[in-house]
Amino acid sequence: MDDWILEIAFHYPHDRFLVGWEMIEPDEQYNYFTFKLYLFIATLTLDVTPQE
Repeated sequence: MDDWILEIAFHYPHDRFLVGWEMIEPDEQYNYFTFKLYLFIATLTLDVTPQE
């Protein structure tokens, strides 16, 4: 099974009030996928490291 980390962060509405998503693929520096889901004052970040 792949290794993964889920992070949930809350923000004050005047700092961040956003709806959307972002996908970051692995590159030369980082070997994991990052998926971010922005839901108004909460941000869910999922980092997944694929098995070799």
